[in-house]
Amino acid sequence: KSKCSLLFNKYFHDTPITYITKLRLRKSLSTLLGSNNNIAAIAYEHGFSGASYYCETFKKYYGVSPLMYKKGNSTVI
Repeated sequence: KSKCSLLFNKYFHDTPITYITKLRLRKSLSTLLGSNNNIAAIAYEHGFSGASYYCETFKKYYGVSPLMYKKGNSTVI
């Protein structure tokens, strides 16, 4: 591992890619609740390559699908 990755992991307890993925997911939470955009549009807006990858990643970290979160089950935070 590079020195940069080791230092990043030491201070943030995550790899840089995982940290950025979690950050993009957190930022998407407010968009899910405050927007009428569909899941695909929200996924692309927050840097995900597609809706299926976004949904899979969202469920992995929050335990519910983005659609369930959007429909009112917003207790994942």
